[in-house]
Amino acid sequence: MAPEMIRNKPYSHAVDWWALGALIYEMVTGYPPFRHNNRKKLLEKICTEKLSLPKFLHADTHSILKQLLERNVDKRLGAGKSTMFKVKGVAAIKQHPFFSRIDWGLLAQRKITPPVTPLLATNTGGLGTLDTSCFAESFTKMQVAVDETQVPDDHGSLFHRFSFTAADVRLRRASISTNSRINEEEQPIDEHDEGHLVSTISTPDDAATSVVESSTIDPHVAPQC
Repeated sequence: MAPEMIRNKPYSHAVDWWALGALIYEMVTGYPPFRHNNRKKLLEKICTEKLSLPKFLHADTHSILKQLLERNVDKRLGAGKSTMFKVKGVAAIKQHPFFSRIDWGLLAQRKITPPVTPLLATNTGGLGTLDTSCFAESFTKMQVAVDETQVPDDHGSLFHRFSFTAADVRLRRASISTNSRINEEEQPIDEHDEGHLVSTISTPDDAATSVVESSTIDPHVAPQC
């Protein structure tokens, strides 16, 4: 996380160049540029601690790390705000001596041979791309919680290629019917609605009002036995 984000200041894409610097640092050293077990202390170190660069790193590596992990956004490589750079933005990063051996045009065309080709194990049933021998065992041996969705047999064959299946709509309707409430009440009669009985049906999903008209009822005439 870039210092300007920690300080709750406005930030731009320049935070990505800070992240790139942190990534390069960890790739060439094996550990992040700032470390602490306490999160609050870690954030403080990101904002204030002097960047430590191992002596075994090349001068070009020192240079790009210092410029990417620059707390002053205006001076950060790639930010494009400082007048100290003749070339700004992404071009400034691509033209840094650290990347001098990379032909960006050929890279975009995928015509560059990788400097390191990983050796894949052959004991994966012929599927070498599934080799995880370079993964940490603490990761590969983690227990994965699987939540299997119970699908009715008559619907399972229809959705066997989908990773998610909603609950059976018939079960949902049955639940709604069980929990439904029906209330009927006679509404007050006014001069515009004489001789009408109003029946209200209320359910968890909707409310339906039906009006039952009775033309033989006159509210002004007493019923005869």
